[in-house]
Amino acid sequence: MSEESKPRFDQIAKFGDALLAADRALASKLSESVKGLNLDMSRFLPDRTELYTPPTASERNGYQSAGVLVKRMAETVQAWRKAAPADSQPVVLALLQGGNHIVVEQLSEESFHALRIDGSMDGTQCMLLTHQSSVQLLCILAKVENESERRRIGFVFDAVRMEA
Repeated sequence: MSEESKPRFDQIAKFGDALLAADRALASKLSESVKGLNLDMSRFLPDRTELYTPPTASERNGYQSAGVLVKRMAETVQAWRKAAPADSQPVVLALLQGGNHIVVEQLSEESFHALRIDGSMDGTQCMLLTHQSSVQLLCILAKVENESERRRIGFVFDAVRMEA
């Protein structure tokens, strides 16, 4: 260290010591002023069980799965069937590009993004494997003229098979 900078360094060191002493004095005064007060801060802190837990990869991506889509459609059809008039039933139509449609008899999760649609198109039995983004599903209420026309729709997701 050069002789010219030494006095300046000493001044900075003295200033730092003075700041440290002032900080200790302030801390001591604060400590004295809060003695006797019950400062239980735990009541202001969240319970550790309520802390945010980030979702797993499966949870983050789960809403995108074909299984979630099929499950939600099954729940919707069940709700519609309960609320429908006695002479009506829900019908699910798979609307395809080009204007065709399939009357769905069973909707299944084939893979994470793929659906299997079993049903009929223009009176002919068919099965379609498709990416879930390639098809639109339309649920309608159709009149039932006689009980023999009443039918259930099958749904398969997460290794669960149900009818609605």
